[in-house]
Formats: sequence, structure tokens, C-alpha cells
Amino acid sequence: MVEGFEHKLLEMASLAGKLNGFTATGEAGELEGLVVDAGSLYDPEEMSNDAPFEPTNKKRVEVGMPLDETVVCTVGLGLKWSEGDEVVKLLVKPKVVLYGALW
Repeated sequence: MVEGFEHKLLEMASLAGKLNGFTATGEAGELEGLVVDAGSLYDPEEMSNDAPFEPTNKKRVEVGMPLDETVVCTVGLGLKWSEGDEVVKLLVKPKVVLYGALW
């Protein structure tokens, strides 16, 4: 049973180690959790696509359908390190699901 979760457990342990090392340096600032609002357009520099999909040539029939690159929801919390209003480092990108993965 553990074999099925081994990849996720290793990823969590790695991220926890990075977070511990970063916070143990004693740098001034604070950690902030990040989520992406539904309806935002996907930005690969700021987000991670948790459900990649192949672009297609399909035409949407209904008017008002969102673009494939529109965020449906956040499925994984992101973390950033900031000092005041200035973001010093994006530690973990928030994971999102896009409309293109649903159709």
C-alpha cells in the first residue's frame, strides 16, 4: 500500500525539508499561503497545472464558455516568503485545475 503513495510522500518530505531550511536561516519576513481565484488566467510562472491536458481544435458551442487556460480551482496551496509588500521568494507554486482539463 505504501508503494502507491511513495512519490507523494517523498515530495512532501522534500518540500518540508526545503521549508525548514529556509525558515531556519533566521531571515526576517513571513510565510504566506497562496491560492488562485477561480476565473483567473493560468500563469505558468506563478502556478502549477495539476491536471495537464492536450490542446485540441474543438470549438465551443455555447457563448460565454471560459477559455481552456481559465482556472477552475486551486487544489494545492502555494507558499511565498515576503518582507512587507515585497515578495522575496515563491517557495511553492499553487496547484490549479484548468477548464481545458474538464472538457
